[in-house]
Amino acid sequence: MQSQRSQPVLWAQVMGLAAVQGAITLTWVVYNLYLPQLLGQLGLPQTIGVSLLIVESLLAIVLEPLMGSGSDGIV
Repeated sequence: MQSQRSQPVLWAQVMGLAAVQGAITLTWVVYNLYLPQLLGQLGLPQTIGVSLLIVESLLAIVLEPLMGSGSDGIV
């Protein structure tokens, strides 16, 4: 049998990647919270903002797996 050495975990890179992912997630949370209010300040009803968020979510449900499988060469 062939012996395999395990690679050390590069914790600085792991923490850096986790911080970037956390910042992206926090940005999306803020966007989802304030989009209806921002559209309301432009004179549009807040229901348009909520509807837009629903449409975005539905598109993400369909397109993200499709694009992911396409990039993996599955489709």
